[in-house]
Amino acid sequence: MQFELEIIKFVPPGDGFGVYHGKAVVVPATVPGDTVRVFSLKENKRVISAVLQEILIPSPERCEPACPHYQNCGGCSLMHLTYERQLALKKQMLIEVLGSNGIEWAPAIVPSPEIFNYRYKIRVRCEDGRLGFSERKSNRIVEIPGCRIVTPVMADTLKQLVLLGRANTEFHLLQSRKTGSVAVSVLEGKDLVPLPGFEPSVVEDYGAGPLILHSHGFTQANPFITSAIIRDLQAAARNSDRVCELFCGCGTFSMALAGSVSRLWGYDISPLSIRTAKENFQRQQLDHGDFSAGDLNRLRKLPPADTVVADPPRKGLGNHVCQLINRSTAGKLIYVSCNPASLARDIRELTGRGGFTLDELTGYDMYCHATHLELLAVLSR
Repeated sequence: MQFELEIIKFVPPGDGFGVYHGKAVVVPATVPGDTVRVFSLKENKRVISAVLQEILIPSPERCEPACPHYQNCGGCSLMHLTYERQLALKKQMLIEVLGSNGIEWAPAIVPSPEIFNYRYKIRVRCEDGRLGFSERKSNRIVEIPGCRIVTPVMADTLKQLVLLGRANTEFHLLQSRKTGSVAVSVLEGKDLVPLPGFEPSVVEDYGAGPLILHSHGFTQANPFITSAIIRDLQAAARNSDRVCELFCGCGTFSMALAGSVSRLWGYDISPLSIRTAKENFQRQQLDHGDFSAGDLNRLRKLPPADTVVADPPRKGLGNHVCQLINRSTAGKLIYVSCNPASLARDIRELTGRGGFTLDELTGYDMYCHATHLELLAVLSR
């Protein structure tokens, strides 16, 4: 179904909102003040999810996207706004999500020092030799020559991957900002494995010492913002002596704190991440880190740490891990999150039953031109 619509406001996480025949309509890549023609993708009794087909009357807030693929590609969703307006919108949406969960806070948003060519990690899909990102609200592939958010070195690597002629798979690429080298992995069945002919890992340094990072493991995409988060995390943990890191990955945060604490414990469900964390510590001749692989939802008790650091996936800590923290000896929690909704839910549990108080909350623009925010919350009791 096609219809015309006036966009009247933004709704989380940053989509345009209008009303059509009494139903709410949500349209990505639109701005309050736009009059647009849209196509309905999904509809229920109250909400229509639609995609933009044509801008009939542009809003004064709208700017020309810097990428020619923007209207089709699902990699970016806010490039029709100036960067300053993007940051203001992200702050507005964050305040609304926190407020709906009873948290009255207006966090500062740390901008990315680079807003183009800032992505040092990407995942691309390949079908019948065509390589690219998923189309907006679709599984179709949009080929991305001249992508504005990946680095030039990554763009050259993508050209090499096209020549391989692979079909129906995906590639994960990770570039080191420190060395410029690129690691590539490929999805084979359900497993992500290093791609022959390319490096399996890179060495990166976010300002706290060299780290081995794998393209087939978890790594943040924007090293400029990752470095900023690490600096703030180090400041938040400056009086800590024994630290327990939950969802520790390859030990990025543990390594950042290793020089100022006497003992570290790290937990992650990924055996690869734990092996890498141990290797990162051994390379720096550190012997005060104890890393364990396993499901945190099966852990019965946390070690005697005075500070807990957590960087969970989008679903957040969850009830069991919150209870572990509430029952622990920790007087401080440093919580890194990529999802304001799950963070707010967990903060309610930690402050309600755990006796914690929210002391600091900061947003970081990890993904410029997209609606996502990385967050760092500091709680104490």
